[in-house]
Amino acid sequence: ALMFLREHFREPSTPAAMVGALAQWFAYFGDPEAALEAHSLALKRGQGAGPSTWYPVMREMRRLPEFKQLVREIGFVDFWREDGWGDFCKPLGADDFECQ
Repeated sequence: ALMFLREHFREPSTPAAMVGALAQWFAYFGDPEAALEAHSLALKRGQGAGPSTWYPVMREMRRLPEFKQLVREIGFVDFWREDGWGDFCKPLGADDFECQ
């Protein structure tokens, strides 16, 4: 299944919404790194992070250090620090946080 998913993920013509769906399938089949790569690509192609970021299947993706960098880059951490932390991420001291 992962080989099939990677084949479609590498296609430049794959629509952003499909790339976002592929992220969920990567996560389901146990490849959180590929899930994050697909999720990031979907964002770059104009597909919002959306609720799928917080689905249970994406838990391992959210624990990756690269995910922390992504949410910093897109401004989530600044937003959380101003308006409150959600259910999945919480602060660790003044400069760090973790996501479940």
